[in-house]
Amino acid sequence: MGRSKLIRLLVTALMAAAGLLLYFLEIPMFAGSLSFLQFNFSNIPAVVTGVVCGPLYGLAVELIKNLLQFLIKGLSTQGGIGNIMDFLVGSSFTVAFSVLYRKTESTELVLRVLLTSLGGLGAMVLVGAIGNYLFVPIYFQVFIGAKLEQEFLFSYVGAATILNVTKGVMLSIVAHLIPIKQLSRLVR
Repeated sequence: MGRSKLIRLLVTALMAAAGLLLYFLEIPMFAGSLSFLQFNFSNIPAVVTGVVCGPLYGLAVELIKNLLQFLIKGLSTQGGIGNIMDFLVGSSFTVAFSVLYRKTESTELVLRVLLTSLGGLGAMVLVGAIGNYLFVPIYFQVFIGAKLEQEFLFSYVGAATILNVTKGVMLSIVAHLIPIKQLSRLVR
């Protein structure tokens, strides 16, 4: 194993640990029946890793972070659906953002910020809406033993989409504030 690959694996492990820690710093977004939808910054390490080491390394950070969080918290109140959805939306943002960032390295900064942010945000919102629409009814059926009414499903998907838009915008802002070029030099 070469030095560069070893460094990338170490960065992936460290960023997964950082993502796990950030996962536990949750901020409630809604009250009432949607109070379980919470905002956190746990996807930032994956995005940085995706840009610095490559999209697959960022994807690995998302997977490791969510598996560890699931092992620590167990099924708790979400039955693992929170981890599945965080993995799906976080991975979609991370892969889209990091691929676009790497493809637009020679592009003007304003255009790169626009393309990477819109690409990541679009992927996150699309995957989140489809994933929630498909997986949440299954969760309700299996873990709660109730059929989910369409009205609640649509309000839930809408609320989750608002959360994903908020998260995508925040991820874009923070990711562009981090000195990624300088970090990239350390692992190459």
